[in-house]
Order: sequence, then C-alpha cells, then structure tokens
Amino acid sequence: RHSDTFAHGFLVFPICLFLVWRSRDTIAPLAPQPFPIALVLLLPLGLAWLVGRAASTLQIEQFAFVAMIPVLVLAHFGPRVARRMAFPLAFLFFAVPFGDIFQPTLMAITAEFAEAALRLSGIAVAREGLYLATTTSRWHVVESCSGLRFTIAGVVLATLFAHLSYRSNLKRAIFVASAVVVSIFANGIRAYVLILVGHMTDMRLGGGLDHYAYGWLVFTLTMAGFFMGGAAFRDRDAGGVAPPAPDRSEPPAARGRLLAVASLAAALAVAWPLLDAWAASRAARAAVGAIAAPGSTGSWVLDDESATLWKPFFHHAASESNRRYLAPDGSVQCYIAYYANQSQGREMLHDGNGIIDIEDLTWRIVREGGRTVSQGSSRFTARETVFRVPEGEMVVWHWYWIPDENTSDPIRAKWLQARARLLGRPDRAAVVVLAATAPASRDAAALLERFSGDMLPEIHQALRGASHAR
Repeated sequence: RHSDTFAHGFLVFPICLFLVWRSRDTIAPLAPQPFPIALVLLLPLGLAWLVGRAASTLQIEQFAFVAMIPVLVLAHFGPRVARRMAFPLAFLFFAVPFGDIFQPTLMAITAEFAEAALRLSGIAVAREGLYLATTTSRWHVVESCSGLRFTIAGVVLATLFAHLSYRSNLKRAIFVASAVVVSIFANGIRAYVLILVGHMTDMRLGGGLDHYAYGWLVFTLTMAGFFMGGAAFRDRDAGGVAPPAPDRSEPPAARGRLLAVASLAAALAVAWPLLDAWAASRAARAAVGAIAAPGSTGSWVLDDESATLWKPFFHHAASESNRRYLAPDGSVQCYIAYYANQSQGREMLHDGNGIIDIEDLTWRIVREGGRTVSQGSSRFTARETVFRVPEGEMVVWHWYWIPDENTSDPIRAKWLQARARLLGRPDRAAVVVLAATAPASRDAAALLERFSGDMLPEIHQALRGASHAR
C-alpha cells in the first residue's frame, strides 16, 4: 500500500475469486476427496517462511505464504478440484510485491534507449551512466523512470488476457513474453518523448505534471495498441466456460477425514509462528552495546573535531559512530552503524538504507564495483562506489559485518543473520562505510587501502566490544 508499483496487487485476490466463481459449474459437481500427502509440502514452505521471517525478508515470507494456499486446496479437496482451479491459484502469486531486483537493469535500458533515440533524431546528447544532457536540459533516470511499474502491471494484465483469450499454452507464453518486451519499449519511448519535449521547448513543457501526463499518455496508447493486436488473434470460445465436469460417482469424503486433514494442516501452520516466537524471544534477551569509535593507530589520528562530509542513510541502528581520521597525506571518514534485535522495518538490510539517500539527485555515481580488502592473510570483498564531487572524486567502500565475518553480499549477510536467529543467537550485525576524497579516484582508493590495512583490527575490536556487551 506504500508503493504505486505494486498497487495492482490489491486486485489479484478479487480476480482469483472471480475466476473460481466463473468456473463454479465445472467445480461444484466434483466431490471433495482429501489428499493428505500434499500436506508434506507445508514442511519446506513453512521452513522457507521461517527463514524469511528470521532474515526479515518479506518476499520469501510472502511467496511461501501464498504457496501454502494451493497446497491447502489440494490437501482438502483433492487433485481434481485443484486442477480445475490451477490458473486462479497460480495467479495468486502476482499479489506478492516482487520485481525491485530488475529496477537497475531497467533504468540502464531506459537511459540507453533514450540516448539512441535522441541521436537518431539528430539531437546532440551526452550521457554519463544514468545522466543525460542536451544543449537545453539535463535529465537523471531515477527509479520511477525504470518502467518497472508499467512492466509488472503489463505482465499481470497480459497473463490474465492470455488465459481468457487463447487455448494454446504456447500462444499464451508468447503473448506474455511479448508484453514484457513491449512494456520496456513503451517506457523507452516515454522517456524519449519527455526529453524531446523538454529539449524542444527549453523545458517550458515536460516537467512537473506534464512529465507524468505525457508519460502515461505515451505508455497507455502503446499498451492499448498491443492488447488490440492480441485480441485480433483470439481463439474462438477461448473465453467461454468449460462444460460441467462429469460426475464420476465418487462418494463424498467422510466428515471425519476432512476434519483430520484440516486439523493436521492447522497444526503444521501454527508450528512455524511458534518457532519464530521462540527464536525471537531468545535473541531479544541479549544486551545491546554501543559502538565506540575505533582507536587511532599508526599514522592515523582520530579527529576530535570531526566535520563529516556526509552521513550514510542507515536508519534504526542501535548505535552509530561517524568519525574522521587524519594522516599526513589525507583523511578518511569511517562510519559504523551497529544493529541488534532487528525486526521488520528496523533491520540493517532494508530498502530505505544505503550509503546515500536515493531521493537526493545531487549525488552523481561515476561507477560501482567490487574491491578486495586485505587484513593479514584474510581477504574479503567490499562494495566500491565512486561519486563526482566538487573536490574531485569521492570513493566509498562499504561492507557488512556479521560476528567474525565480513561480506558485501547482502544475500550472504541475510542468511548469516537468519541462521543466528534460528539458532537462538543474537542477530547482531553492522555496516562499515569508509570514504575518502581526492582529485582522482585512484588517489582516494589508495588512501582507503592504506587505512583499511592499518585500521581493520581497531574496527573489529570496536565491533566485538559492542557485540559482547553485558
């Protein structure tokens, strides 16, 4: 309900109920035949839900939860009824808000498409990553420009349309795949038209409400044409309801058997929240310590009058340290956000957390990648981000610390946190961010490399100090 991208999810359950009601004449004659062996599937699905809960990963929780609904239908009513309801039950998965993982790719495609279209139109355009500039205007491809909202909604509508319009599964698959391509193309056209209008009118048009109005108009016309084209190939009677299922004279299942299956399903469903409550209570018993600034060592001196360049956006941390360290040839900023007793919306790895505010368009990312950080004989990979700033280039390294392990892989970090919680251990974690600014990124990176080599033991000591608080 907080994201326009997934607002269509509210319609999924009503659509599924309508599809089942539409097929009621084919389902009603079938006698319920419980299929208790299907309840075995609740075990891995419940475990997946528990892991997602422990890792505060809503998508795993929600996919596992939705997957339990077809299993319960199969277990209670049997394969014949479940087969008749297969499409509505599968369509339920569109209720899960999923797809943010594709946003960076779609943003890059949008920028590339707009640049190519502008050049073909004879308009001079300069592009740096997700930034485009013409002789009269500057543009930044942000999350809302990715077209993810259009693509997901287009796929949902195309899937429903294909089910109602075609009998062949191959035709249905081709139509849905085409909807993905057309949605991405339509979003590229939308971005191109907006930039073109802004360029041709010296930004008198194409901004503010015009930005959204023109965008929706272009996308709506493109998708309307696509669905009209798809309707021309509609199979005759594809949208009709199948005749009633023949009565195979199977006697209804005994009421006691139905009750036994329902009771077993309820027991399996309740077990997982109880396990989660036990793990959460064990983890919450741990004391929460405060993270102290790592001590000075070698040529690095803690600046008592630290004036930080910026503060990374990691919300709801149990404690933070944000200090600057000085050396004869430069300075490095070290930020640490320490988390403990995490819960949904208050965890380290969350959509709203990051090294910069995603809504702040003043930050210009030059490039991103991995960077190997060495500490003695051990090595790990940090995430490196290079920004263009007035002083030159700012290089930022960041990684996640889960007790005694460093990683820049958020999936690995989530798994380590989930494992700790499932074992009844405190889910302590931290994010470490190092930043340096120099005229050239290689000089800033050299500062960070020297700082990490000298200061990692001090950073780990500060983290262990907070982790072992009593």
